[in-house]
Amino acid sequence: MHSVINYNMILKRDISANVQQALRVMPVVVVSGPRQSGKSTLLQNDPALAGRRYYTLDDPVLLSRALREPDLLLEGDEPLTIDEAQRAPKLLLAIKRAVDRNRIPGRFLLSGSANFLLLRRIAESLAGRVVYLRLGPMSRHELKGAPGEPLLIQLLRGEAEVEKLLVSAQPSANPSPGDWLAGGFPTVCLNPLQGVWRPWFTGYQQTYLERDLRDLAHVADLGLFEQFIQIMALRSAQVLNLHDIARDCGSNATTVSRWLRILETGFLGQRLPPYFSNRVKRLVKAPKWYLTDSGLMSFLAGLEPDASLDAHPLRGPLFETYMMQNMASMLDAYLPEARLLHYRSHTGHEVDFVVETPRAVLAIEVKASTEVDARDLKGLSALVSAEPRCLAGLVAYHGSVVRTLGPKMWAVPTGMLLG
Repeated sequence: MHSVINYNMILKRDISANVQQALRVMPVVVVSGPRQSGKSTLLQNDPALAGRRYYTLDDPVLLSRALREPDLLLEGDEPLTIDEAQRAPKLLLAIKRAVDRNRIPGRFLLSGSANFLLLRRIAESLAGRVVYLRLGPMSRHELKGAPGEPLLIQLLRGEAEVEKLLVSAQPSANPSPGDWLAGGFPTVCLNPLQGVWRPWFTGYQQTYLERDLRDLAHVADLGLFEQFIQIMALRSAQVLNLHDIARDCGSNATTVSRWLRILETGFLGQRLPPYFSNRVKRLVKAPKWYLTDSGLMSFLAGLEPDASLDAHPLRGPLFETYMMQNMASMLDAYLPEARLLHYRSHTGHEVDFVVETPRAVLAIEVKASTEVDARDLKGLSALVSAEPRCLAGLVAYHGSVVRTLGPKMWAVPTGMLLG
């Protein structure tokens, strides 16, 4: 399923440099992301973070202290790392008081499995004192331990002509269907030969999806909530329609909307808004929905870790979800100011992904095959023609060479684009 990796080493996470930079200028830095994405490993093992006092609120004794006497827990000025900080909202208020008394850069490094920006009380308590960073599933670039920046990031920086970057890019093996099925949660994707896929995802579903998220959502009907989560896995890479989802799971749009918010709060899914500009109007307002991890999607959809996807109806959506999780993780690490969007015009032209930065736009269509035909270019051509800021229209495909498809349009091997 994967190339052999040295599982005994701790692979460097691309977000590490951003964490270090943020700690040099801000008193509070928050690293959040889905549970089991590697936050604790990063905070405890990254050499740049060595020497910090470390607490985890998964420890019931420490959690009790944080809830009863948060100010005492924070005594002293030494740098402090607190894992799963969202478990004790009062602690965030104590951190605010400590920062207001002495605004020392890098004093508090927090992590959590719930989106702090979506938990209003926490976000408001630290306004103006904090920078947020997201650690998603491991990207292919991280798994390979590849040096330098991925080609996708180089293209978006716009520091060299697109064609020159594509011509000079190093060949790289394309991710296989086994990679899509494994996803990017470290325990699974770093141990592809150890038979951990099914027991690990089963435990993840039982302890996190069915218990923690259900409690967060105050779900009375567990069976209905489980059905909703499965439906959202099957609908990954589709335009979001709340009424259709509510009909399929026997609920209503209001409840479905609240449950979707819970999945987003836990970083288990995200909506990609539609792209628009002064020249390209927002003609289709609906966002697209993606599960955060293609491995979790494959498990919830009932696939096996060694499933053949050659003619499977989920082949395309699973590959598109895999591409989304990789691009999102790389953007979080290298270009957090970038926005990941989708494009769909009133005439039916579509582009899977549009990446927008303050400087430029890059349009990307993904294709889980070795061939590219004219139908794959209609949406790209429409967007490239209409948007002067668009650097290029790319088809990420399973071929082995870069192919010129037309003015400002190229087919690029997936492995090469992801670095």
